[in-house]
Amino acid sequence: MGKKEVIVKIIKVSGAVVRTVIGIGAATLLFLGLRKGKKR
Repeated sequence: MGKKEVIVKIIKVSGAVVRTVIGIGAATLLFLGLRKGKKR
């Protein structure tokens, strides 16, 4: 494997991780927002 292939693989993996983290963060914010809304 060349250096370029390794870099592309790392970029793809990090991109997937970032998307997962953003998704979890958004879901957590929505969940907390709904809980706060129901308490009022």
